This record gives sequence, C-alpha cells and structure tokens, in this order.
Amino acid sequence: MVGSFGKKRKGAYNPNRVNALDSGVAYIAVLAVFALASFGLQYVPTEFFREIYEYDVYLYLIVNTLFSQFLIFAVALVYSLIRKSNPFSGGGFVAKKDAVHSLSAVILTAGIMMTFYYVHLQFGSDVTTFTGSTDFPFEENLSELAFVYAFLYVILSALLPAVFEEMLFRGIIMRGLEQYGKVFAVVVSSLMFALMHGNFEQLILQFIGGLAIGTVVMLTGNFVLGSLMHFFNNFFAMIFAAMINPLESTAFGIYRATVADAASIVIGIAFLIFGVLYFGS
Repeated sequence: MVGSFGKKRKGAYNPNRVNALDSGVAYIAVLAVFALASFGLQYVPTEFFREIYEYDVYLYLIVNTLFSQFLIFAVALVYSLIRKSNPFSGGGFVAKKDAVHSLSAVILTAGIMMTFYYVHLQFGSDVTTFTGSTDFPFEENLSELAFVYAFLYVILSALLPAVFEEMLFRGIIMRGLEQYGKVFAVVVSSLMFALMHGNFEQLILQFIGGLAIGTVVMLTGNFVLGSLMHFFNNFFAMIFAAMINPLESTAFGIYRATVADAASIVIGIAFLIFGVLYFGS
C-alpha cells in the first residue's frame, strides 16, 4: 500500500513542525518579496536588461529564472531557519530514493501533461479573448552561444523550481495546512501554488499539477517524489511548447497535429489511470 489520507504516517516527528499560521505567513512573505523586488527593479537601469535581451533571449530568460527562484529559495530558507523546521523532513515527511515510486510518479506526471495540455491551451486562449490581452512581442535575439544558453535555460527552469518551490509549497505551506486535514492541505496549497505564478492562462495546468504532486507527497511522505514530478512537469511543458508550433506550421501539419493531439490524449489517459491506481492502491 502506498499510503492513505486517513492514516497517520510513521516516521520521525519534528516538534517544531510548521502549522497553518506559518503557511499563511510564508505565502504572504513570498508575495511581498516579489512585490518589493518588482518595485526595486524600477530603479535598476533598464540598459542592463536590454543589453542582455538583445544579446541572447535565452540568457535573458536564465537571469529571470535565477532571480525569481532565488527569491523563493530565500523565503523558504529563512522561514525554515526561523522555525527550525527542515522542509524536506520532519513531521512524518522524509527524503528517500525509491525506483518504482519514482518511475510511477514520472508516468503520472506525463499522463497529466498529455491529457490536460490542450485543455490548458484552450483555457489560455479563452482568457486572452475574454481579457482582450495580447501576447508580448517576443524577438528571438540569438547569439553564437544560443544553443548553450537554451540548454541551460531548460535545465534550470526544470531543476530550480523542483527544489525551491517544493521547499516552500510542500515543505512549509502544505505541511502547515495539514493542521486542517490532508485533503484541505493538498487542495489549498495547490491553489496557492497556481495563483503564485501570476499567470491565469496557465492556472488549470498548474493547479492540476500541484494537486498531483501534493497528493503523491502526502500519500508517500516522500519529498523526493514531489521534486521529481515538479522537474518533469516543467520539462514536459517546455517540450510540448516547443513541438506544437512546428506541427501546425502547414495545412498538412495541422492534420498531423490533430492526430498527434488525439494520440497524446489517449496515451495520457492511460498513464493517468495507471498513476492514480498505483498511488491510490
């Protein structure tokens, strides 16, 4: 048996584990830090960022990723030190390796992405239509090192959130909200996770992904699985985004894209069912 929402996990209990108040304070803290950072950046010479952007757009994205993830890490680390609570262990949560669990978690993540990615695209399109917003013009300024920067961007965008965001949202926020029950903790922390990203066009996919990650971590008590799922969730999202435009670039491409979409959804549902049955057993 993987686990149950109705049973207490066995494991070392951290007497200084976080509570629901800590969850709220930590969430407000990270929102405040991002707001202050945005305000402070107004006083940074724009030439610095413009030069990076005009040199190579992937280097610009790397800088953005490093900066935002550093802020999340700083909040999670400082709060953990203040509360003397390890976000990766304590209170019945552990960090351990398990090959079968890991493979099943990756399959579940792939199933979610393949099943719901196109729902996510349609929702994003509907939000754009409803709000009347337009996409920001994105110029692909590429340097001779563009391939290296692109590779680093993909790795960093998948790896850093898988560690730092899990520290905050599963290690502090979800664990604290467990004071009001496991289901409540998973659902509310997933909603907070989705809203924190500030992109309503991606709300559905981020919320569903958060639900899956939170559920698996709650059932197994294993933070490694959460980080692994988060890594592959981000990685698969970038792969899907890179593949969809080339497939639809021609009339024949649209037909191929339709077939690929249908196949992806069918396979995704199979993966999703497997993951749900495995972790729900």
